[in-house]
Amino acid sequence: GRPARTAQLPIAAQAQQGLIAPELQAGGQVQHFTSSADAIGAGIGMVHQHFMLIPVMTVTENIVLAAEPRQGPFLDMGEAERRVRELADRYDLPVDPSTRVEDIGVGMQQRAEILKGRRQKNSACRWSG
Repeated sequence: GRPARTAQLPIAAQAQQGLIAPELQAGGQVQHFTSSADAIGAGIGMVHQHFMLIPVMTVTENIVLAAEPRQGPFLDMGEAERRVRELADRYDLPVDPSTRVEDIGVGMQQRAEILKGRRQKNSACRWSG
């Protein structure tokens, strides 16, 4: 059998060590995955507790990273900010697209992380362990 679940390890670490089998609900159905790669392949994104945002970049730059709208060889910042505002409005997650991440609070950083996942068209999910 599996070792007893411990409150001393974060849920994600317990899942990685096989102490618990987290249950993900995506699209109204329970799904089980053996790795984060499996979940990502199924369109489930991950919002990290410790943010994966680059502090010296703006909210917009972080959200569009790796899928930047271009104008020739350059980032089309106006188009990028327009896309971030549209995404934020669609999901009712207000952010200030032009502010550097190091200058915003935790709440806006959380919204930026969520919008980053939504930009990548990941499914919404609920995780319980």
